[in-house]
Amino acid sequence: MTSPLHDGPTSPHELSDVPISARLKRWHELSDRDLHVQAIDTLKSRGDYDPSRHGDAGRYPPLTAGEHVELLALAESIARSVRSLAHVDRALQAGVTWQQVATATGQDEQDARRDYQMWADDRHDLYQNYPGTSSGMTGEQYAEAIARAAAP
Repeated sequence: MTSPLHDGPTSPHELSDVPISARLKRWHELSDRDLHVQAIDTLKSRGDYDPSRHGDAGRYPPLTAGEHVELLALAESIARSVRSLAHVDRALQAGVTWQQVATATGQDEQDARRDYQMWADDRHDLYQNYPGTSSGMTGEQYAEAIARAAAP
């Protein structure tokens, strides 16, 4: 993946159509380079840097401000991709309790329910505005989700 950043900042939304494998690859490239820069700087500050042992510092230029923004946007877009409330929905359908959801997601139960309710509302709204979309919820699916949100 070439950098989606040319002259300006990017956001997770701009990266949503980029395959997650490409986003992960680019995140690793930037993150690894940034870590190399930090490690070499630390070694140099301690007087322990040896190019023959630690590599040529010139091969690891510091990230530009734009690349730092890109790294942040990539991290957020990746997190959003893997942190899908569809997983919560399927877990609830499988019999997982709200307390278990809250514990697994690091939230309190009320926040977990609220996030799920908002997700279901959005999926239903999506289906109403774009009937037939695979990521939306029909009226029946929405009613079932609302019942799950209210379940003890």
